[in-house]
Amino acid sequence: MSKYDPRVIEILDEYSIIINYGRSNGASENDEVRVIAKGPEVIDPNTGDSLGTLDSIKATLSLVTVYEHFSVCKKIQFKTTNILMSPLSQFQTTTKTAKPLNINKDEMSNKKAPEDKVIKVGDIVEIL
Repeated sequence: MSKYDPRVIEILDEYSIIINYGRSNGASENDEVRVIAKGPEVIDPNTGDSLGTLDSIKATLSLVTVYEHFSVCKKIQFKTTNILMSPLSQFQTTTKTAKPLNINKDEMSNKKAPEDKVIKVGDIVEIL
């Protein structure tokens, strides 16, 4: 059995890309995928086993047109508008802040996920 390797195969324009994932692979319209930048390998220090890579997400996209062997993907943004018109509703926000951990700084790896967010032909695609 061959391993399936979904990738970006063509960039149509600034709104659309084509990936080699279609109906024959189980794709359906509105499915979501991620375009991934492969990061450095993560090794379990106890076993020496590779646990995968510290990847970053370039984009999360929706399949807008699905063909037999490929799909056209776009970044679809949803915007929620408050229809209650309450003056207080505009001021309700939630913020998240990361707090430092109590760690042994000598054991920090300083490994980072890739910062490249530019989508290119050949980029890895993760099916969600």
